[in-house]
Amino acid sequence: MTGMTIRPATQKDVDKWYGARPLFGLRALVAELDGVVVALSGVYRSGDNYVAVCGSTPEMRRRKRDVIALIEKSKKLFKRYPFVLAFRSEEEPTSESLLRHIGFSRVGRTPSGDLYVWATKR
Repeated sequence: MTGMTIRPATQKDVDKWYGARPLFGLRALVAELDGVVVALSGVYRSGDNYVAVCGSTPEMRRRKRDVIALIEKSKKLFKRYPFVLAFRSEEEPTSESLLRHIGFSRVGRTPSGDLYVWATKR
């Protein structure tokens, strides 16, 4: 097994990650291990809002240093926007602690779930 590579996502990466072309444009990073994408982290625009998305495979979750590296690079991506929203995943038990670790703050609940915001400090 070789090292992890974190790089900007291509449209092909995004399409393959989601199984089809998503209905939204996405600026994202991928973590790649041995030529296979094992995580994706990015931001898409929805109206006047910027929304974070993140997903990873079990293999990525076992690689704590690489998770931290992806988080740090994702934060640089988030800084391009005045704020970024995120929804906590109900299926991922560690999603709340991860969002808080990254710097998101819970602002309420919507029909889509718990809503968090990450504000750029300018």
